[in-house]
Amino acid sequence: MLYDIDFTESNDGDPDFIIYIPFTEQVKVRSLIMIGGEDGTSPARIKLFVNNDTPDFDLADAPATQVIDCVENPEGELKYTLAPAKFNSVWSITMLVMLNHLGDNTKIYYIGFDGISTNKRRKV
Repeated sequence: MLYDIDFTESNDGDPDFIIYIPFTEQVKVRSLIMIGGEDGTSPARIKLFVNNDTPDFDLADAPATQVIDCVENPEGELKYTLAPAKFNSVWSITMLVMLNHLGDNTKIYYIGFDGISTNKRRKV
C-alpha cells in the first residue's frame, strides 16, 4: 500500500473534487489507470470531460464525455477503457470525482493515461 508518498485529496466530509489535466500536444487516449486511497477513500464514480478548459462544479449537471464507476484498486492493476471515438482529439481532460467508497474524503495517489500522440501542437 502507498502510505509515504504524495497524493491529492478532497476536503474532509466532501468526496467531490476536480482535477484538470492539460496536454502539451493533441493525443488519442485509450485508457485510464488510477490508484485511489485506502479505507473507502478511493473514487467510486468519476466523470471525464474532454477539452473543457473552464473546469468548475457546474460540470456535475453537464453531460460527461464518459462516466466511470470505479472499483478500489490500490495496486493500480486495473485499466479503465475509454470510448475511442470520444477520446481521439484530446487537448485536456477534466476529471470530476463524484463519489467515493464511503470514506470521509477522497484520495488519489496516481492518475495515468495510455494513448498516443497525434503530433499536433497547440498554438499559443
